[in-house]
Amino acid sequence: MSISGWGNTGCGSLFISFSASVDSFELLNSAEQLTVNNIVIIIGPSISKDAYEIDHDLAIKFKGKFNFNNQYITKNGEKYYLDLKELNKHIALKYGIKKKNIFKTDFCTYKEKNLFYSYRRDEGKTGRMAALITRK
Repeated sequence: MSISGWGNTGCGSLFISFSASVDSFELLNSAEQLTVNNIVIIIGPSISKDAYEIDHDLAIKFKGKFNFNNQYITKNGEKYYLDLKELNKHIALKYGIKKKNIFKTDFCTYKEKNLFYSYRRDEGKTGRMAALITRK
């Protein structure tokens, strides 16, 4: 499991999570093979692309690090917005995860105040969210 805001995405935590998951799984059950072919990724609730404002310097940094044009960053006036869900999908595909094994939720933690906490929206006043991983 990986929590991946702009900082973790920028430092490659998604790939590190893949590597750690594969190593841990092999230790737990050496009879089953976990590979990029059978990893399933669910990109859960997070801030949406039209609510996730970033500054110009961060926009330039991401474009350089991940070598993409403008498909994950949009500009509206003087403001830049990052599509974190699509960028993390792009990273997963880059590391060999199958497109058919990547799923995204449409929930926005910033906009859906009745469902989620948002550090950005609530100015640092947050609660907790939980996630669960299971094996078939």
